[in-house]
Amino acid sequence: MAVLTSNAIRESEADFMTWFVDFMRLRGWIIRHVSDSRKEVVDKRGNHSLVGDTDAADVPDWLLVRRAAANRTGRVAFVELKGWQRRGKYWREGELSLGQAAFIEEIRAAGGEAHAFWPEDRAEIERLFS
Repeated sequence: MAVLTSNAIRESEADFMTWFVDFMRLRGWIIRHVSDSRKEVVDKRGNHSLVGDTDAADVPDWLLVRRAAANRTGRVAFVELKGWQRRGKYWREGELSLGQAAFIEEIRAAGGEAHAFWPEDRAEIERLFS
C-alpha cells in the first residue's frame, strides 16, 4: 500500500469520481453507478452482519456504454475507481479487494473491457475514453 507524504497530491475517491463522471458525460458515454447495497448492521447483542443484495459484491462501480458512430465502434466497459483515504496522519492509496481484482480479471477473460483507475491515471482515462 502506497503512503503519501505531506507534500504529495491527495484526492479522495469522491472528488475523483466527480471528475470521472463529468469527463465521461462530456465524451458522450452513458454511465451507470453499480453499488453494492449490502449494509453492516448491529443487532441488540452487538453482533455485526451484512444484510442486503450480495449480487453486486466485487462488481466494478461503473458501467460505461457508448454507441457506435461513423468514426468509432461501440463499446461497453466496467470501471472501478479508487482514491486516497486519510488514515491517521497519513494518506493511503485505496486498494482493490481480492474479489474486485478477480472479477475484473473474469470480465477480461470473457473478452470484456474492465479497468481499475486511481487519480493519477487521468491521462490514461483520457486516452482510452476520448
